[in-house]
Amino acid sequence: MDEQNLSIRNFSLINSLLVILNNHDENDTYFILAKYLLKHFDDLDELSIYDMADDCFVSRSSIHRFIKYIGFDNFTAMKHTFKETKIHYNAYISYATHTNFKKYVYESMNDMMKSINEMAELQDLLKLAKMIHDSNCVVIVISNTSSSSALEFQQGMIAIGKLVRIVTNSTPNLEILDSLTKDDLLITISVTGNYAIAIGDDVRKVNAYKCLITLNHSMQFEDYYNYIFYLSKKPRSSDHINHGLNNVYTRYGAGYFFDLLYNFYVEKYQTK
Repeated sequence: MDEQNLSIRNFSLINSLLVILNNHDENDTYFILAKYLLKHFDDLDELSIYDMADDCFVSRSSIHRFIKYIGFDNFTAMKHTFKETKIHYNAYISYATHTNFKKYVYESMNDMMKSINEMAELQDLLKLAKMIHDSNCVVIVISNTSSSSALEFQQGMIAIGKLVRIVTNSTPNLEILDSLTKDDLLITISVTGNYAIAIGDDVRKVNAYKCLITLNHSMQFEDYYNYIFYLSKKPRSSDHINHGLNNVYTRYGAGYFFDLLYNFYVEKYQTK
């Protein structure tokens, strides 16, 4: 995959298709096309735009509009992501079929929480809580597949009077990012670092104070993030997108991090 052509909007092909499947009417053309691609995902590499037009009873121009809508320049560009996307989603199966699965998850979860707790103390998570408190506008940028934890954090913050906004690849409201100033705060959540790499060009343009939460210790992030919170001190570093990463950090790390951050924030700033 050409990482230079990635952005907030087109980070994940399957995720874009699932968003349409979950939010559009069944008679909608985009629903029909998204469902078709998902059902034929294993054959996508050999599929032509003519096959898709004939099977879905739509025009090629309708398919072109659909492809643009999900963030790709053309049908070929969309297909180009197929191999990498398949590797990524095969990792779900590998994770679920891990030997001694329950023991593996239990022990890995304990190790993960200990690591994040340790890093919270070493890096002073209260510093990030203070940034959130002092900033005029706070925006969290996160991939849609990990956004449930950010939404929970957003609701919790509303309960204590702080508004936080969320931008994902399924809700890529770039106008929010364009409007940010030096008095605002942008927080990118990218556990593996893949999403941070993909949206690097978008983030560089933002004028706010910028924070990154990640496992990836790549030096490239220091060029455009003001503050980086590492979820582990283990030296995991990659300057390129790595597919097929699926573990307790990618599944639960963001949620546990947000729980800790919320605890720090409430204890310091909750109105008595």
